[in-house]
Formats: sequence, structure tokens, C-alpha cells
Amino acid sequence: MADNTMVNLGVAFYTNNEEGEYSVYSSLYLWPSSIFLALLTAPENSNVTIYTDSLSAINSINSAFDSTTRKWLKKTNNLIIIKIIMLIREASINIKLVKIKRHSGIIGNDITDKLAKKGQYGNNLFKNNVDFIDNILSYFPVFIDSPIEVNIIRRFILKILATHEATEWSLLKNNQELCYANINQIDWKITWIIFHYCKGFHCTSMQTNYLWTFIAKLFHKILSLGSILALRKPKLYKEMKCIMNCNKKENWNYLFECQAYKLIWQKILEITTEKSIIICLKQKQIKCQSEDFIRNVLQDIIGVTAKSKKF
Repeated sequence: MADNTMVNLGVAFYTNNEEGEYSVYSSLYLWPSSIFLALLTAPENSNVTIYTDSLSAINSINSAFDSTTRKWLKKTNNLIIIKIIMLIREASINIKLVKIKRHSGIIGNDITDKLAKKGQYGNNLFKNNVDFIDNILSYFPVFIDSPIEVNIIRRFILKILATHEATEWSLLKNNQELCYANINQIDWKITWIIFHYCKGFHCTSMQTNYLWTFIAKLFHKILSLGSILALRKPKLYKEMKCIMNCNKKENWNYLFECQAYKLIWQKILEITTEKSIIICLKQKQIKCQSEDFIRNVLQDIIGVTAKSKKF
């Protein structure tokens, strides 16, 4: 199962000769490959020339003929490549792959592109699932009827575990209201990226990075303040006062106003900024930006000091 295995791809066939003009289009689901679908229409013992703008597809298929199964399995989309090679060998097809520029102006290609767009959102669906075993490939792992490429099985397991972890976290009693009843929009993708970079996210390892864990819980309003504890167990915490000896009840407003937390809030702001810069620099979309640029953007969002209104 690769990142693109569940994508719907629009495909189309178009021909114009003496017998007439014919066209058909469809949506290709599960392991989409226009090259494989084109080869399915080719008769046995035929010469086939395929024009494509994907140089990586050309190199992967051409190199597969001289590779062992072990080398095949290290390639991206190896299952569909093996499927293409099997089809070529069984049908004795002599294939030639030619690289062309995208939108090269070929009339037939332009017509096919328009038909393929219709096919992507049409009702016709061709399922191209990999469900075969032969002498080339004796077995492959499967998850809910979808095969998993051997070269990404470790990444796949980590993704499953991360999804399970996120689900468990969202189902905790403290977080259910935040995750399922909150009217505010939360960018969970960014939130989980931050959590995965923090060793202290797990309860069992909170002491490893307790301050960053505190920040994450603070921003999601799941800290165990005196006012919250009093609601859960009033007999124990009804008379609980601020732990900084201010003799006032702990609630969200007081937590930000208490002068005893002045230095702590500044430290939280600094750590949040520094950790966020590290995370941003690791993201592909903003790798080209400098650290100073990211810092200025963050300061514009959350402020320079803990006293600022933005923070």
C-alpha cells in the first residue's frame, strides 16, 4: 500500500482511423497505472509504443527487465511494476517507452487528456487491485484487502500505530469534548506533527519533557487546574487555592493573570518559539526559508514577550 494506491485516476482511449473515431474513458481505482491499462488492450505478440511524460515510470519498467525479484521489491510501486512485467512476458509484447513533454500539443493526446478528466469523475470504474501470486512473487502482506509493498512495510506499521495512538488520545475522557464537541476548527495535522516531535507527549514518559507536555496540554485546555479538579472531585479539591500561595482559586483567567507565573510564561513563549522553528525547518514546504524568517513570522503570530496581547 503506497500513498497513491487509493487515488482515482482518469483514463481514456481514443483512436481515429479509416474505420471511424472511437473513444472510451473510465476511472482507475487501486494501484492506478495508465501504462498497465494500455497494455491490457494490446493483442499478443504485438509491438507497442507508449508515449509518457513520466521519466521515472520509464526507468522503473526498463530497469525491471534486468533486475532480480529482490531488486524489484526495493523499488517504489514495485507490485504494479511486477504486474506490468508479467503482462508483457505472458502476452509476448514488444514494448517501447518514449519520453515526451507534458502537454506537448499532440492532437490525439490533447483529446485523450480531456476524456480522462471526464473519466476521473464519471460512473465507470476499473478496479486494478493487485491480487495475484506466481513464480515471480510468492507472497505479499495484505491489510484489509489492500496489498502492502514490502519496501514500505515498516513505514506502514508506524503509520498504523500513529493512527491508533491518535485515536486512543482523542477518546480519552479529558479530550472527547475537545475532539468531538468543539465548535472551533483545529488543524489536527499540525497538532499531531508537533506531538510526534515531542518525546514527552506520552503519559509514561512525561517527565522526559514535562515542560513541552505542559505547553501542549495548556494550548488544548486539558490542564488539571484547581477549578477543573474541583468539578471532578469536589470533596478533595473544593477549597483548593493557587499553588503559588496567592490564596486565590485556580481558573483559566487567574492562571494567566497570576504574577507568580510571570517568568514561567516567558519561558513557555521562548520554548514554544524555538520548538516551532525546529519543526518548521524539518517540513519540506518551508525548508527554503531561513530561521530568522520563521522566527519573525512566529513573533508576528504569538508576540515577542509573554505580556503581549497576541500571546
